[in-house]
Amino acid sequence: VTVNLNATYPVATAGPDLILTCAQPSQTLDGSGSSNGANFEILWSGPDINAGNQNNLSPVITLPGTYILSITDLNNSCVTLDTVEVQENKVTPPAASGPDLGLDCMTTQVTLDGSGSSTGASITYLWTGPGITPANQNDQSPQIDQPGNYTLLVTNTENGCTATDATDISQDITLPVASAGQSLTLTCMQSTITIDGSGSSTGAVIEYLWDGPGINTANFDVQSPMVSDSGTYSLLVTNTQNHCTATASVFIDMDKDLPQVSAGPDQ
Repeated sequence: VTVNLNATYPVATAGPDLILTCAQPSQTLDGSGSSNGANFEILWSGPDINAGNQNNLSPVITLPGTYILSITDLNNSCVTLDTVEVQENKVTPPAASGPDLGLDCMTTQVTLDGSGSSTGASITYLWTGPGITPANQNDQSPQIDQPGNYTLLVTNTENGCTATDATDISQDITLPVASAGQSLTLTCMQSTITIDGSGSSTGAVIEYLWDGPGINTANFDVQSPMVSDSGTYSLLVTNTQNHCTATASVFIDMDKDLPQVSAGPDQ
């Protein structure tokens, strides 16, 4: 009897190790260098291998882990195995755009605070919003001068992962009302007059500042000061909450011309 030896093993090549990222969430296992054809059985095993792709020479997978390729020569039942490692790099960078801020008559510019976001050579920033321009859109903490909603997109260019955060910039530039009333006249009978500032804004956040010839430390900050000198009086009304101001003025005339009196010559 003659006994022949048929122990030729097939080739099994599972391809190079791969990495799943946010930019590339799926990969194709490369078994193209393996023996294939009608006389060879292909069988993959691993985390994302199922009945639908286990017999494909190059299956598509979306999960990390170790994948094993088994090639069987159906003529002699010899089997060859090869493995490939699929890693995952999907670390999402944090994006923090800081607290909401406000613009007013004194604060005309604010700096958006992206300092809580990721940093590094592979990290990029992209701001969008009313005050964002090509000059500041890629700054980590850009300076803006317009109200609205601002969104920060942080991208890790190494793995394509992104994160977003938003902040709202409000604006309060409502001016207070300043009213100094009507022009008045001082006379011999009325030597003091109250300037009428009652038409001005009122409230806990409203301050008054008068200026003029009859203004002193006793009446400079009242709404309607009493004066006894003629001249122009100016009122500055300030909203201490938003720092907006308004002004008004009034002229106080004086009529103290004495009448002519004659009792005639002595007799």
